[in-house]
Amino acid sequence: MSSTPSDASPLFALADGNNFYVSCERVFEPKVRDVPVVVLSNNDGCIVSRSNEAKKLGIPMGAPFYRWRPLIVSKGVRVFSSNYPLYGEMSLRMMDTLFSLTPHMEVYSIDEAFLDVPVGPAEAEGWAEGVRRRVLRDVGIPLSLGVASTKTLCKVAGRSAKRDSRGVRILIGQEEIRSALEATGVDELWGIGRQLSKFLIGQGILNGEKLRECDDRWVRAHLGLAGLRTVMELRGIPCVQGEEAPMEGRSVSTSRSFADPLPDPSALREAVACFVATAASKLRENGAMASGLHLFLTTSPFRGDYRSQTAFCSLARPSSYTPTLIGAAWRLLESLNPENLSQVKKAGIILTDLVEESKTPPRLFGMNAALERERGLMEAVDRIQKRWGGQAIQTAAEGRSREWLTRQSRRSPRYTTDWNELPLVKAKG
Repeated sequence: MSSTPSDASPLFALADGNNFYVSCERVFEPKVRDVPVVVLSNNDGCIVSRSNEAKKLGIPMGAPFYRWRPLIVSKGVRVFSSNYPLYGEMSLRMMDTLFSLTPHMEVYSIDEAFLDVPVGPAEAEGWAEGVRRRVLRDVGIPLSLGVASTKTLCKVAGRSAKRDSRGVRILIGQEEIRSALEATGVDELWGIGRQLSKFLIGQGILNGEKLRECDDRWVRAHLGLAGLRTVMELRGIPCVQGEEAPMEGRSVSTSRSFADPLPDPSALREAVACFVATAASKLRENGAMASGLHLFLTTSPFRGDYRSQTAFCSLARPSSYTPTLIGAAWRLLESLNPENLSQVKKAGIILTDLVEESKTPPRLFGMNAALERERGLMEAVDRIQKRWGGQAIQTAAEGRSREWLTRQSRRSPRYTTDWNELPLVKAKG
């Protein structure tokens, strides 16, 4: 087991936006800062973000909105539809601010990032409090920061920081780490999935401290190399390097539940094309290409005639070219049973078997010129969309009406991404 980290040991911090979607709404609507607030998922179906006030009312994460509507109405809870353009822009602002405060940063999700701590253990708490104040001042988002010698311990510290009024938790000393791990259930540990946690609980390993004490050979035999890395991280030995994770084997997916079942095959083709375009953009952003494509469709699970169908194809060569991928998805759509293409309530695509674009072999017989044209076109499209918005330029296959878009009856204005929805300021003379 590792010794206590010395002053020379590097430290990491996990910066996590508290109740991120709710916090974004509160930045532009101060009237809801001290009242219970919830944000709903696509089609206003489930609760995906809750303010602390809403949590105290017992409203659970992921709960169907209709089941909790009576309590929400009776308690005066403010309800918002998801406003992803706003949340994405606020995330960029938060990440830009964090980037200016650390020598290195790894964005983990829309509201989380790992930071390298530029000071020693003695100054870490003051630095973390300064980061929290800066983001709150410049962006308006309250943060929780967990500081430790590994990213897995940062996750543990971050959970504790959310319960601390200061929003900061430092886990460096061995006694502090032991106490925090004893209070952390094994099912709450980063890197331990549902099935592994069930297995560990069955073995009497109930918390992080018990797992940290396990024999390395037993861990390797039962949890594999990934499990051993988690255990080493709990001991204070850095093993997780997210940016070095290989691209091979990973996937990119896009899916959506529709506001109403789609009876029109043309609307379904349009929706699938939009999903492919979004996923292809993600591929190019990460310098990747896909070798396979999955398509799946389902009807409403609440209907008596629930149906689902999937299809898969391997591409002739890895690609991130949107028209090529749309063509493959449409061919899969045409191969499905027409009876299953009516009353579709949810659809999605998954791009699989990813490879790094830089590692793909060159094409023969002059086809490299065609590849360069495809790459140049997609680079131009990505630049235009990044500057002017996702619908500024698109393939004709994606359509313009978008009648299948999700229901968002409670969406707040897109304050930061739409000229027609800028916040209004009223001044009295």
